[in-house]
Amino acid sequence: MNAMNRRLISAVLSCSFAFFSTVWLVPAKLLTGTVVLLGFVGNRIIVAADSRERKAELTTSSFDNDACKIIPLGSRMFFAGTGLQSYGHATVHPFAADFARDAFGQFQHAPNTEERAREIADRWGKLMTDFLERKKDSSFDAVVSGDLSRGIFADSTVDGRLVVYSENIHFAAPPSLPRTEVKSVWVTPSERVTGKEGQIIPYGFDEGFWEFDQGKTQRADMAHEQFIELMAKSPGIDEYKSMVMALEFAIKTAESWDTTNHIGGDVDSLELSGEGKMRWIHVKPACKGQIIQ
Repeated sequence: MNAMNRRLISAVLSCSFAFFSTVWLVPAKLLTGTVVLLGFVGNRIIVAADSRERKAELTTSSFDNDACKIIPLGSRMFFAGTGLQSYGHATVHPFAADFARDAFGQFQHAPNTEERAREIADRWGKLMTDFLERKKDSSFDAVVSGDLSRGIFADSTVDGRLVVYSENIHFAAPPSLPRTEVKSVWVTPSERVTGKEGQIIPYGFDEGFWEFDQGKTQRADMAHEQFIELMAKSPGIDEYKSMVMALEFAIKTAESWDTTNHIGGDVDSLELSGEGKMRWIHVKPACKGQIIQ
Protein backbone atom coordinates (compact mmCIF):
# COMPACT_ATOMS: atom_id res chain seq x y z
CA MET A 1 0.00 0.00 0.00
CA ASN A 2 1.53 3.32 -1.04
CA ALA A 3 1.97 6.41 1.13
CA MET A 4 -1.03 8.13 -0.46
CA ASN A 5 -3.35 5.27 0.51
CA ARG A 6 -2.00 5.25 4.07
CA ARG A 7 -2.71 8.97 4.30
CA LEU A 8 -6.23 8.40 3.01
CA ILE A 9 -6.91 5.74 5.64
CA SER A 10 -5.55 8.03 8.34
CA ALA A 11 -7.73 10.87 7.09
CA VAL A 12 -10.83 8.68 7.05
CA LEU A 13 -10.28 7.45 10.59
CA SER A 14 -9.36 10.84 11.98
CA CYS A 15 -11.62 13.29 10.16
CA SER A 16 -14.19 11.89 7.85
CA PHE A 17 -16.71 10.32 10.17
CA ALA A 18 -18.15 13.65 11.19
CA PHE A 19 -21.90 13.75 11.16
CA PHE A 20 -24.79 15.97 12.13
CA SER A 21 -26.23 13.86 14.96
CA THR A 22 -27.74 16.70 16.97
CA VAL A 23 -31.54 16.67 16.69
CA TRP A 24 -32.61 20.08 15.41
CA LEU A 25 -35.97 21.09 16.89
CA VAL A 26 -36.58 23.60 14.15
CA PRO A 27 -39.89 25.27 13.35
CA ALA A 28 -42.29 23.37 11.13
CA LYS A 29 -41.29 23.14 7.48
CA LEU A 30 -37.56 23.84 7.94
CA LEU A 31 -35.31 20.95 6.89
CA THR A 32 -31.71 20.23 7.85
CA GLY A 33 -28.98 18.34 5.98
CA THR A 34 -26.00 16.39 7.21
CA VAL A 35 -22.63 15.37 5.81
CA VAL A 36 -20.46 16.96 3.14
CA LEU A 37 -16.83 15.87 2.62
CA LEU A 38 -14.11 17.59 0.59
CA GLY A 39 -11.10 15.60 -0.62
CA PHE A 40 -7.94 17.15 -2.08
CA VAL A 41 -5.89 15.12 -4.55
CA GLY A 42 -3.50 16.53 -7.14
CA ASN A 43 -4.98 19.65 -8.67
CA ARG A 44 -8.51 18.42 -8.01
CA ILE A 45 -11.18 18.68 -5.37
CA ILE A 46 -13.65 15.84 -4.87
CA VAL A 47 -16.85 16.63 -2.98
CA ALA A 48 -19.21 13.95 -1.67
CA ALA A 49 -22.48 14.16 0.25
CA ASP A 50 -25.26 11.92 1.47
CA SER A 51 -28.87 12.48 0.38
CA ARG A 52 -30.82 12.78 3.60
CA GLU A 53 -32.70 15.81 4.85
CA ARG A 54 -34.22 15.75 8.31
CA LYS A 55 -37.73 17.14 8.72
CA ALA A 56 -39.10 18.95 11.75
CA GLU A 57 -41.36 16.07 12.87
CA LEU A 58 -39.08 13.93 15.00
CA THR A 59 -40.26 10.45 13.98
CA THR A 60 -38.47 7.60 12.29
CA SER A 61 -40.06 8.58 8.98
CA SER A 62 -39.35 12.27 9.28
CA PHE A 63 -36.74 12.45 6.54
CA ASP A 64 -36.32 11.99 2.81
CA ASN A 65 -33.39 10.77 0.73
CA ASP A 66 -33.69 13.04 -2.30
CA ALA A 67 -31.71 16.07 -1.18
CA CYS A 68 -29.27 17.58 -3.69
CA LYS A 69 -26.53 18.94 -1.46
CA ILE A 70 -23.99 19.53 -4.27
CA ILE A 71 -24.97 22.24 -6.74
CA PRO A 72 -22.88 23.11 -9.84
CA LEU A 73 -22.68 26.85 -10.48
CA GLY A 74 -21.69 27.46 -14.08
CA SER A 75 -18.85 25.28 -15.33
CA ARG A 76 -16.08 26.04 -12.81
CA MET A 77 -17.72 26.35 -9.38
CA PHE A 78 -19.87 24.28 -7.07
CA PHE A 79 -21.82 24.90 -3.87
CA ALA A 80 -22.39 22.35 -1.10
CA GLY A 81 -24.39 22.91 2.06
CA THR A 82 -25.08 21.46 5.50
CA GLY A 83 -27.52 22.47 8.22
CA LEU A 84 -30.73 24.33 7.39
CA GLN A 85 -31.06 24.16 3.61
CA SER A 86 -34.75 23.79 2.67
CA TYR A 87 -38.32 24.26 3.80
CA GLY A 88 -41.69 22.81 2.87
CA HIS A 89 -43.73 19.64 3.23
CA ALA A 90 -45.36 18.33 0.06
CA THR A 91 -43.19 20.69 -1.99
CA VAL A 92 -39.66 21.30 -0.75
CA HIS A 93 -37.98 24.63 -1.53
CA PRO A 94 -34.16 24.41 -1.39
CA PHE A 95 -33.60 28.02 -0.39
CA ALA A 96 -29.87 27.61 0.37
CA ALA A 97 -29.17 26.27 -3.13
CA ASP A 98 -31.40 28.92 -4.69
CA PHE A 99 -29.51 31.66 -2.85
CA ALA A 100 -26.22 30.15 -4.04
CA ARG A 101 -27.47 30.41 -7.62
CA ASP A 102 -28.63 33.98 -7.01
CA ALA A 103 -25.26 34.96 -5.51
CA PHE A 104 -23.40 33.33 -8.40
CA GLY A 105 -25.64 35.09 -10.92
CA GLN A 106 -24.78 38.50 -9.48
CA PHE A 107 -21.06 37.91 -10.13
CA GLN A 108 -21.31 35.56 -13.11
CA HIS A 109 -19.75 38.01 -15.56
CA ALA A 110 -17.06 39.35 -13.21
CA PRO A 111 -13.44 38.22 -13.74
CA ASN A 112 -13.09 34.68 -12.41
CA THR A 113 -10.67 35.41 -9.58
CA GLU A 114 -10.32 34.34 -5.96
CA GLU A 115 -11.88 37.64 -4.94
CA ARG A 116 -14.99 36.81 -6.96
CA ALA A 117 -15.31 33.45 -5.18
CA ARG A 118 -15.12 35.19 -1.82
CA GLU A 119 -17.72 37.76 -2.87
CA ILE A 120 -20.12 35.02 -4.00
CA ALA A 121 -19.75 33.26 -0.64
CA ASP A 122 -20.28 36.54 1.24
CA ARG A 123 -23.35 37.38 -0.84
CA TRP A 124 -24.83 33.93 -0.12
CA GLY A 125 -24.27 34.53 3.58
CA LYS A 126 -26.13 37.84 3.42
CA LEU A 127 -29.07 36.32 1.54
CA MET A 128 -29.28 33.42 3.98
CA THR A 129 -29.06 35.67 7.02
CA ASP A 130 -31.84 37.94 5.81
CA PHE A 131 -34.07 34.98 4.95
CA LEU A 132 -33.60 33.11 8.23
CA GLU A 133 -34.03 36.28 10.28
CA ARG A 134 -37.42 36.75 8.61
CA LYS A 135 -38.33 33.09 9.14
CA LYS A 136 -37.57 32.86 12.84
CA ASP A 137 -40.40 33.11 15.36
CA SER A 138 -40.82 32.44 19.07
CA SER A 139 -40.45 28.67 18.66
CA PHE A 140 -37.31 29.19 16.57
CA ASP A 141 -35.84 31.36 19.30
CA ALA A 142 -36.72 28.87 22.03
CA VAL A 143 -35.13 25.73 20.62
CA VAL A 144 -32.47 26.59 18.05
CA SER A 145 -29.05 28.01 18.78
CA GLY A 146 -25.51 27.84 17.53
CA ASP A 147 -24.61 26.98 13.95
CA LEU A 148 -27.62 27.00 11.62
CA SER A 149 -26.22 26.50 8.14
CA ARG A 150 -22.93 26.27 6.29
CA GLY A 151 -22.19 26.89 2.63
CA ILE A 152 -19.03 25.71 0.86
CA PHE A 153 -18.04 27.33 -2.44
CA ALA A 154 -15.23 25.79 -4.51
CA ASP A 155 -13.98 27.51 -7.66
CA SER A 156 -11.41 26.95 -10.37
CA THR A 157 -10.04 30.41 -11.15
CA VAL A 158 -8.97 31.68 -14.53
CA ASP A 159 -5.30 31.21 -13.60
CA GLY A 160 -5.80 27.51 -12.79
CA ARG A 161 -6.01 27.69 -8.99
CA LEU A 162 -8.55 25.90 -6.84
CA VAL A 163 -10.03 28.09 -4.10
CA VAL A 164 -12.57 27.16 -1.44
CA TYR A 165 -14.55 29.49 0.82
CA SER A 166 -16.79 28.46 3.70
CA GLU A 167 -19.59 30.61 5.12
CA ASN A 168 -21.24 29.84 8.46
CA ILE A 169 -24.66 31.13 9.59
CA HIS A 170 -25.31 31.36 13.35
CA PHE A 171 -28.29 31.93 15.63
CA ALA A 172 -27.01 33.31 18.92
CA ALA A 173 -26.18 36.53 20.69
CA PRO A 174 -24.16 38.55 18.16
CA PRO A 175 -20.40 38.95 18.81
CA SER A 176 -20.87 42.70 19.19
CA LEU A 177 -23.31 42.11 22.08
CA PRO A 178 -22.03 38.91 23.73
CA ARG A 179 -23.84 39.45 27.04
CA THR A 180 -27.28 40.01 25.61
CA GLU A 181 -29.92 37.29 25.92
CA VAL A 182 -31.53 38.27 22.62
CA LYS A 183 -30.49 35.93 19.82
CA SER A 184 -30.24 36.93 16.20
CA VAL A 185 -29.19 35.37 12.92
CA TRP A 186 -25.72 36.48 11.84
CA VAL A 187 -22.92 35.32 9.60
CA THR A 188 -19.19 35.09 10.22
CA PRO A 189 -16.78 36.46 7.61
CA SER A 190 -16.12 33.90 4.88
CA GLU A 191 -13.22 31.57 5.65
CA ARG A 192 -10.60 30.54 3.09
CA VAL A 193 -10.24 26.76 3.23
CA THR A 194 -6.94 25.15 2.26
CA GLY A 195 -6.44 21.41 1.96
CA LYS A 196 -3.21 19.46 1.81
CA GLU A 197 -2.58 16.62 -0.63
CA GLY A 198 -4.64 13.59 0.41
CA GLN A 199 -6.57 15.52 3.07
CA ILE A 200 -10.29 15.04 3.72
CA ILE A 201 -12.20 17.91 5.34
CA PRO A 202 -15.60 17.05 6.87
CA TYR A 203 -18.54 19.43 7.28
CA GLY A 204 -21.33 18.53 9.66
CA PHE A 205 -21.45 17.66 13.34
CA ASP A 206 -18.18 16.09 14.58
CA GLU A 207 -19.44 13.95 17.47
CA GLY A 208 -17.52 10.96 16.16
CA PHE A 209 -14.26 12.82 15.61
CA TRP A 210 -12.27 11.78 18.66
CA GLU A 211 -13.38 8.17 18.56
CA PHE A 212 -11.96 7.71 15.10
CA ASP A 213 -9.05 10.08 15.54
CA GLN A 214 -7.72 8.03 18.45
CA GLY A 215 -8.84 4.66 17.10
CA LYS A 216 -9.63 3.34 20.58
CA THR A 217 -12.93 1.58 19.87
CA GLN A 218 -13.61 -1.79 18.36
CA ARG A 219 -15.75 -0.40 15.58
CA ALA A 220 -13.04 2.10 14.64
CA ASP A 221 -10.56 -0.79 14.34
CA MET A 222 -13.07 -2.77 12.29
CA ALA A 223 -13.64 0.16 9.95
CA HIS A 224 -9.89 0.49 9.49
CA GLU A 225 -9.61 -3.18 8.53
CA GLN A 226 -12.59 -2.97 6.18
CA PHE A 227 -11.05 -0.07 4.32
CA ILE A 228 -7.72 -1.91 3.99
CA GLU A 229 -9.57 -4.91 2.56
CA LEU A 230 -11.48 -2.67 0.16
CA MET A 231 -8.24 -1.16 -1.12
CA ALA A 232 -6.62 -4.59 -1.42
CA LYS A 233 -9.48 -5.77 -3.65
CA SER A 234 -8.93 -2.84 -6.01
CA PRO A 235 -5.41 -3.34 -7.39
CA GLY A 236 -3.92 -0.71 -9.66
CA ILE A 237 -6.15 2.14 -8.55
CA ASP A 238 -4.61 5.59 -8.65
CA GLU A 239 -4.63 8.34 -6.04
CA TYR A 240 -7.75 9.93 -7.52
CA LYS A 241 -9.81 6.72 -7.33
CA SER A 242 -8.46 6.06 -3.84
CA MET A 243 -9.80 9.43 -2.73
CA VAL A 244 -13.25 8.76 -4.22
CA MET A 245 -13.36 5.38 -2.46
CA ALA A 246 -12.30 6.97 0.83
CA LEU A 247 -15.04 9.61 0.70
CA GLU A 248 -17.78 7.13 -0.13
CA PHE A 249 -16.52 4.67 2.48
CA ALA A 250 -16.51 7.40 5.13
CA ILE A 251 -20.10 8.46 4.49
CA LYS A 252 -21.49 4.93 4.26
CA THR A 253 -19.71 3.85 7.43
CA ALA A 254 -21.00 6.89 9.28
CA GLU A 255 -24.48 6.00 8.04
CA SER A 256 -24.17 2.44 9.35
CA TRP A 257 -23.33 3.77 12.82
CA ASP A 258 -25.85 6.60 12.92
CA THR A 259 -28.87 5.86 15.12
CA THR A 260 -30.59 9.23 14.63
CA ASN A 261 -31.67 8.94 10.96
CA HIS A 262 -29.55 11.97 10.04
CA ILE A 263 -27.33 10.25 7.46
CA GLY A 264 -28.56 8.13 4.57
CA GLY A 265 -29.49 7.66 0.95
CA ASP A 266 -27.24 7.64 -2.08
CA VAL A 267 -23.84 9.32 -2.05
CA ASP A 268 -23.43 12.00 -4.71
CA SER A 269 -19.91 13.01 -5.70
CA LEU A 270 -18.43 15.55 -8.08
CA GLU A 271 -14.93 16.46 -9.28
CA LEU A 272 -13.55 19.95 -9.97
CA SER A 273 -10.08 20.38 -11.48
CA GLY A 274 -7.75 23.36 -11.56
CA GLU A 275 -8.08 23.29 -15.34
CA GLY A 276 -11.71 24.28 -14.94
CA LYS A 277 -13.25 20.89 -15.71
CA MET A 278 -16.15 19.71 -13.57
CA ARG A 279 -18.03 16.43 -13.79
CA TRP A 280 -20.30 14.21 -11.77
CA ILE A 281 -18.71 11.01 -10.49
CA HIS A 282 -21.96 9.65 -9.06
CA VAL A 283 -25.31 11.41 -9.01
CA LYS A 284 -28.80 10.15 -8.15
CA PRO A 285 -31.66 10.67 -10.62
CA ALA A 286 -33.27 13.37 -8.46
CA CYS A 287 -30.19 15.58 -8.95
CA LYS A 288 -29.51 14.98 -12.63
CA GLY A 289 -31.33 18.18 -13.40
CA GLN A 290 -28.47 20.09 -11.79
CA ILE A 291 -26.85 20.52 -15.18
CA ILE A 292 -23.33 21.89 -15.48
CA GLN A 293 -23.51 24.58 -18.16
